[in-house]
Amino acid sequence: MTLALSSDPQDHLETIPASDSAILPDLYSLLPIPHIDLTPSESQVLEKYQLGRTVFGPVASTVMTCPPPLSPEVLESLQSANGSMTMLSMLAKRGCCPYAKSCPLLKQEKAPHSEPCPLETTYIIERFVRWSRELGSEPYSMTETERITASDLTQIDLYEHRSLSILGEAENARLTDLSVKEVATNGDPLAYEKVIHINLQSLEGGRAQRRKILHDFELTPEMKTKKAKYESGEKGVDLSSLQSARADKFKDYRNGQSKQVPTTPPTA
Repeated sequence: MTLALSSDPQDHLETIPASDSAILPDLYSLLPIPHIDLTPSESQVLEKYQLGRTVFGPVASTVMTCPPPLSPEVLESLQSANGSMTMLSMLAKRGCCPYAKSCPLLKQEKAPHSEPCPLETTYIIERFVRWSRELGSEPYSMTETERITASDLTQIDLYEHRSLSILGEAENARLTDLSVKEVATNGDPLAYEKVIHINLQSLEGGRAQRRKILHDFELTPEMKTKKAKYESGEKGVDLSSLQSARADKFKDYRNGQSKQVPTTPPTA
């Protein structure tokens, strides 16, 4: 569904389902939309922008903007802090991009600064389509529950992708980071301590959230097995059930043995 920038609610009635148009005829009047004169090409860009957020859900807003190179003022302040020229040259090119050390566009000096990152955009599209099909649907025919779930799973994948790119750098390969432990009265650090890298913590949290979502939708290997057994009508016996059944049989055997009365031969 795409929205034209018009304040007249009648202009939007065609975007409302027939079953709802009679109930909510003034829906768009509740949030006034300013009228903006756009050229046909500008309107097409806006419609694609809105449609992308409707189809992909919240994850469409998480695409990183390719960071521009550091300004001369920032480089000058870094140089005044005795920064090496090699480090300054690297910072000037990479900015704060998490993919800076591996991005082919940055190495070829073709990175679209201040524009959506094409690497993340492509990754989001591919992961969203795959998750949609894993949920048994297609991007244009999903229920809203499936859409928001595929969007959440894609977002977790994207954050995982960023974190792994950062942890793949040599200075982060030990998966630890230095944190200031003590500071002097003037604010200068006195002691440091090693802590778990923040991106590793993000990985663990995201993966736990993904497992929970997949478990709720019965898409983990464990839940798929249980679902298949249930649908096929098989009873299915796991290890714990098998051990419990064996313990019950042994208990019944012992009870049967204790109830038997020994017979003694008659005395002469």
